[in-house]
Amino acid sequence: MMKRKRRLIATYITRRMYPALVADMKEAGVWCSLSQEGLQWYVGRFKITNTALMEVYGLTQSQYARFRAYILSENPWGEDIGINT
Repeated sequence: MMKRKRRLIATYITRRMYPALVADMKEAGVWCSLSQEGLQWYVGRFKITNTALMEVYGLTQSQYARFRAYILSENPWGEDIGINT
């Protein structure tokens, strides 16, 4: 996992860093599914909240919003992401 130092001001996460973040998530067993409610995060078979994910990976709300847009556009989990009905 990517370790971040706690700071008063969040460091900017660039789009080039997203593949490394996704790789860290995959290594930790974190995966993403797209449903009617939006992105659903899981560790193994257990669902986790966006807040828990942001806390573990040190993301602010705005950083998570940009990361979420990246996931929706690039589909880094491949065929694992699909619309659940």
